[in-house]
Amino acid sequence: MGDDADQTRVIELGSGEAAVAFSDELALAHGDPPRAKVSLTRAEIDAALGHTEQLATQARLVPAFVDGKPVGFKIFAIRKGSLYERIGLENGDVVTEIDGFDLSSPEKALEVYSHLREATAATLSLTRATKRYSIRVEVRP
Repeated sequence: MGDDADQTRVIELGSGEAAVAFSDELALAHGDPPRAKVSLTRAEIDAALGHTEQLATQARLVPAFVDGKPVGFKIFAIRKGSLYERIGLENGDVVTEIDGFDLSSPEKALEVYSHLREATAATLSLTRATKRYSIRVEVRP
């Protein structure tokens, strides 16, 4: 048998879909509340938004459904040191809104992208282990 990094696991994504992830990408959200406020630099935000292909490799985001209706994006396989980790997101979190922008579809998520380019702060609404939380991300110079 290999070490844990060589093992894989099937994750149920909803609507009959599944994905495979390596075990070192998996530590499912344990339900502890996230930090209420996080501070990032404008350079960190600009770097992430300016290199979306790199941002896309830092975690896996898939549509999340409740009663067959899209409610946001479930995040898992968060890489250590990634923007997602620095914000305080954990594997299994479902991000439902950013600054009141509904994330129920990829099209709506694109609206948020242009909003975040100029924002000096943003509030993420999420569900973690069936509980609702908010994380306030403040952008400093």
